[in-house]
Amino acid sequence: MFTQVKARMTIYFSIVVFVLMAGFSGFLYWGFQWLLYRNLDRELLVLADAIEDSYDPVKNEFTFLKSGTENLKTAREGWVRIIAENGEIIFRSDGFLQDVIDFPMALAKSIKPEGQLFRNFNREDGQWFHSIILPVRNVGANYSGGWVEVSQPLKPLQNTLAQFRKLVLISLPLVLLVVGWLSYYVVNRFIRPVALMADQTEQITFHNLKARLPVVNPDDEFGRLAQRFNNLLDRLEHSFLQQQQLLSDISHELKTPVTVLRLRWENQIADGHFNDETRAQLAADVEELTRLSQMVSDLGLLSQSLENAPKQKMPPLDLAALLQSICGDMQLLAEEKNQEFRWSLGDDICVAGESRLLRRLFINLLDNAIKFTPEGGTIDVSGKVAGHSAIIEISDSGIGMTTGEIERVFDRFYRGETARSEHVKGSGLGLTLAKWIASIHNGRLELHSEPGNGSRATVFLPIQLS
Repeated sequence: MFTQVKARMTIYFSIVVFVLMAGFSGFLYWGFQWLLYRNLDRELLVLADAIEDSYDPVKNEFTFLKSGTENLKTAREGWVRIIAENGEIIFRSDGFLQDVIDFPMALAKSIKPEGQLFRNFNREDGQWFHSIILPVRNVGANYSGGWVEVSQPLKPLQNTLAQFRKLVLISLPLVLLVVGWLSYYVVNRFIRPVALMADQTEQITFHNLKARLPVVNPDDEFGRLAQRFNNLLDRLEHSFLQQQQLLSDISHELKTPVTVLRLRWENQIADGHFNDETRAQLAADVEELTRLSQMVSDLGLLSQSLENAPKQKMPPLDLAALLQSICGDMQLLAEEKNQEFRWSLGDDICVAGESRLLRRLFINLLDNAIKFTPEGGTIDVSGKVAGHSAIIEISDSGIGMTTGEIERVFDRFYRGETARSEHVKGSGLGLTLAKWIASIHNGRLELHSEPGNGSRATVFLPIQLS
């Protein structure tokens, strides 16, 4: 689902940040709870200390609870009680009058003179309290000691914590959305150089080897990667140009001498000064020279196909008339192998193209069909216009090809097992050039074949709109 690096990085980064935020929120909640309890403990300790310090052993009373004072009102409205050492309740506030709450005598007796004890307890109605128990240290003859207990209900503190939890639970999804958006923005900015390089590589073909990857920042890893890739392209372009120049030179240097040699031997045969055996040998040599001349011509076209020149505007061409002429010539070759050669072409098939190149395209396809169809086989050529395309189909009843051969048949100099036999001659460039010619005419060449069931080549060319 998430196949893009950008999406995966965004998700991973968002998850990490969300987990950290959740952990921090939990730590913050724990710290906030500890702070609230600490403040509550301080309040209880201050009040308990005030009550404990106010004991007057002479008068045997707690002056803090003296009648008529504001302190007594505070104690009455709160949760305060004073317990004697024998367990007798000396004072208790109105809150403690409502419920009978057991005093933890055993725990109280374990408190050191300078210590205190904090505890939580709940009343019968389920309400929880937090209290401090403080021993009375200033004892006298009439009071042998006891404890002061001051309590506070935990509901306000619990309500505050509940509101804080609610705030955290509401905030976390919002934080996740914000973090996700920020993560996507940051990751997008971070991998933008990679996206630019990926887009640019789509423009780099053997027709456009001068294109280079953009170097956004030459000092970072992406910049150094782009520079190294550009250096590789420099070396590839240099090798490619050398290969192209080599093909061009070979074609240029061999074309004239091969042609001259072939014409000279043809003239020698025409003079009639040789016996039949010598004439047959010369005729075979002329055939080989003709094949070599065709290969040299193919090398010239191959060199042209490797050029980086942009496609030029093609002149209008009557494709039907061109195909009629080609089929008439190729029928003679088919008749030599007793093959049935049939064609059915429309009268109005006009395309934009170069007659010389398109002639080579269809001659290559028909030549293959004739060569790989046994004697007595059939070859059919049809042409029609469908939509904005001219569709030319060449089918035969030949030996066909395997799937593996079809995948490689357009490779330069590739010849299948059958093509490499001594009875089938060729350069291995015919289909390569045919596909290139179709592509420079903004068309395409498709090939379908099955072993033993023949082959079908289909050429699609855009029609010339009037």
